[in-house]
Amino acid sequence: MRDHPSHSLYPISAGLWGGTRDAVPEMELLLRQRRTLMSNDFIIDTEFINDALWPRMRGRVLQHDSFSCMKYDALPFPSRMDSERFVGEVFIDGAPRQSDLVVLRSAHRPVECMDRS
Repeated sequence: MRDHPSHSLYPISAGLWGGTRDAVPEMELLLRQRRTLMSNDFIIDTEFINDALWPRMRGRVLQHDSFSCMKYDALPFPSRMDSERFVGEVFIDGAPRQSDLVVLRSAHRPVECMDRS
């Protein structure tokens, strides 16, 4: 799922995807191979998913996207969202992270990525 302009930076954002147990049969091996490269960097999980998994999954996934549906050949979200809410939203002390809202408010949502129902 990609529902914020920053989600368009990667084909898959960590925490915004899922799969069946047999979707990537070699997952354990891939994780073992990457163990030496792992760190506490904030985005390391997203980099692993995009480097190791996206090439295997591309073209075989159902994706919903509010901003980059044409870039990733994705469908619009199946329901309309509040203009200041998004999937994967970060809250700090119970309030939405303001920097995310600033980006969201200034972004252009392509018509192709909007639900038409």
